[in-house]
Parts: sequence; structure tokens; C-alpha cells
Amino acid sequence: MLTIGALGLVLGPWVKSNWFSVPGIILFLAATFWLLLNVIKPLWGDKEAWSQPGIWHLVMAYFWIMAPVLVAPLIILEVPGFPGVGIEQNAPQALIYGWVLQFGYAFIPFFFYRMFLPHEPARLGGSWFSLVTVNLGGFFLWASIFLLDYQAALHGAAYLFWTLSLIPIVLTLWRIVRDGLARLDDGPAALENI
Repeated sequence: MLTIGALGLVLGPWVKSNWFSVPGIILFLAATFWLLLNVIKPLWGDKEAWSQPGIWHLVMAYFWIMAPVLVAPLIILEVPGFPGVGIEQNAPQALIYGWVLQFGYAFIPFFFYRMFLPHEPARLGGSWFSLVTVNLGGFFLWASIFLLDYQAALHGAAYLFWTLSLIPIVLTLWRIVRDGLARLDDGPAALENI
């Protein structure tokens, strides 16, 4: 559903036909809600899981995917005063930095744990700082679409927050790699445990 919906969303503007865009929007939103339901439902009553920023990174990542899709009907209907061109120009950034960054923040440290520290439990990555700053970046990007007089400053703020959000992730990855390589330095006994 996600793939067919995304295909409709891409083909619609290219062929200038709402016969692709409208079903694409409906399929993509339905599939995204279904995906989120499958992620959230097993964790619904688990307070410990929701106290981890990695889970929040995954859930918030899908918010930034849905934001452009939710405003797509306003672009299709050509609502007066609605900055459709600005959204079309900035939506890819919102998707990349809002979705891909957050998804990576959660899963890249997980895979680093599996590779470098296989005997420790792998955890989703992220911190409360990275969660707040990456989402502030997305907020400032969207604000720049509607506040054209401040667009350059808001874009700058968005990229500043996205850059700051990388710091805890890079530090976490460095710590994982350092600890994993330190075990290799401990000699053959450490290698037998791996």
C-alpha cells in the first residue's frame, strides 16, 4: 500500500492528473496509519518502552512523512493563499530530515550495538536532546514555508537544529565503536567471547 500510494503521489504531478494523486494520498495515508498502529499497539501499555527516546524517534518520523501528504489535498484543490509551491519545494527536505534522520537515529545505533557489542543488548538510539532538536528543525522548516519574510532565518534555524541533533548520535556511535574495539585489544580471550 505504501509503495503503490507513493507511486501515485509521484506520478500525479508528473502527468498532471489527480487520478493518480488522490488514490495515492488515500493509500499512502491508510498504509501509514496501519503501520503506526502495528508499531504502537504492542507497546501501548508499556511505560518503559515509551520512556525511551528511540521509540519516540520512530513514531515522530512518521509524523513528518504524513505532514506533506496531509496538506496535499489543499495543493490539489488549489486553496487560495495556501503556499502550494513552497510546500512542493520544501517537502523533500521535511521528508529527508524529519523522517530519514529520525529513523536513522533509532536504528543505526541498534545495528552498531549488534556489530560491535554483540553480547550486550542492542538498544534503539537517540536521546531526548536529539528528539527535541530534530523535531524543532522540522518545525522551523515548515514555518519557513508560511512566513516568507523570515524564510532565510527559519531555514538557517532548521539546519542548525538538525546539525545539533546529530551530536548525541555521533557520540553514541563513537562510544559503541570504541568499546567494541577495546574488547579486540584485550586479546584472544576477548575474541573467544565474541
